[in-house]
Amino acid sequence: MMTKKREMAEWIMDFFRKSKLDVGQVVMMRTVQNKLYDLNPRERDLFVPVAQELIDNGYFTYEEGASQSLRLTQKGRDYIYDPNAELDCCQDNNLTPAQKQYIAAWHQNFTSYIEQLKTFIAGLMLIPEATIEDIRALEQCMQILNGSDVHDIEKSLGEEKISKAVLDKIEKFDKDLVDMAVDHLRTDVLVKEFWRSLAHIKIYQEKKAEEMRLNKLKIVPV
Repeated sequence: MMTKKREMAEWIMDFFRKSKLDVGQVVMMRTVQNKLYDLNPRERDLFVPVAQELIDNGYFTYEEGASQSLRLTQKGRDYIYDPNAELDCCQDNNLTPAQKQYIAAWHQNFTSYIEQLKTFIAGLMLIPEATIEDIRALEQCMQILNGSDVHDIEKSLGEEKISKAVLDKIEKFDKDLVDMAVDHLRTDVLVKEFWRSLAHIKIYQEKKAEEMRLNKLKIVPV
């Protein structure tokens, strides 16, 4: 019985593999649907989300019309005929205790970091010396901290879902905060751009370092 996404993905790709298809050639959906009747209900439940994930990641396309079909792409062809190839999608979230512990700590640290920033910014807004311009800039920073990107990051980490989109959102969030701070520095443009570039390089390096840590733990962002 197939209980994992990866197993279902291989079941689907076998339609192309066993027919020895090439780029642009198709598997008729009626052929797939006939074979679906051989699966149990739990296995059939896996089919649609896994097939969609394979489509989204470029292994084949879905062709509508009088005769629905799945059309093999170059990426799909490269995969089915390379015994050493690995899918870059359809990951099963069966994390080891060490992986779970790492992601839980990451989630806790991120949420703590956000709360500390909110507390710090709220304190700055109460300083008597803060100008109206300062207050507006701090309010914009607070909007970033309460924004959808931060919510999505916290939700994904809390659900142990690590994706490339999460890493990209963390990078964007950090850069947005830096840009907001730099734009309100009381100095000339050259100095602003120097500090902006320096901070962006640091953020990029931290992202790459995180990717390396995830790789060592065999946590593959998809």
